[in-house]
Amino acid sequence: VKMVRGVEKLTLFYSRVGIAVHKKHPLFFKKNVTLADFKDSSFLRYLPMELKPEDDYLIKVCGVFGFYPRITAQIEDFDELLYLLEMGEGVALVFEEAEVISNMNLRFIPIEEDVPQKYLPMQLTRKEKNRTPILNELFSYAQKYSNLHDKKDIRTAPEAFVKMMYFNRKKGLLVVSIYEKPSLLPGKIVGKV
Repeated sequence: VKMVRGVEKLTLFYSRVGIAVHKKHPLFFKKNVTLADFKDSSFLRYLPMELKPEDDYLIKVCGVFGFYPRITAQIEDFDELLYLLEMGEGVALVFEEAEVISNMNLRFIPIEEDVPQKYLPMQLTRKEKNRTPILNELFSYAQKYSNLHDKKDIRTAPEAFVKMMYFNRKKGLLVVSIYEKPSLLPGKIVGKV
């Protein structure tokens, strides 16, 4: 894995960060849990790119809570991280993600304490040299609507916003759902990348 360079980023909003815990974990049902309660747990580290330890989010946040995480696995693919969480292989710091929140086997415990790393930026990215018309249009649209709401709370977003974007690596498709009103239009394939 190499450090990503030459990438343009557009922050759309910030998502809350929390601990994803499997239902077999002893702290799954405990109320008033903080990250410090997980100091002896096995951590799954989501690491899609190479980072210096001083830039590593997991290490920084755990440091605020007074411990260094016992990292048992480093995962580059978020779907693989979700799979390992569902198997009860450890706990992980993740952003507030529908796949975690709606999973009956997992509990998302948001970090409630006032720490600088309470939110993660949700970003639209592309290679700086990639100026294809469809990506230019997507970035323009995202820029317009990401500036219209409080980036720390997506619930204040305007009626028209980018609801979901993902790149399907296997099929080489950029899939975007652009909603005029939430939940009215399904996702549409907008172009090959």
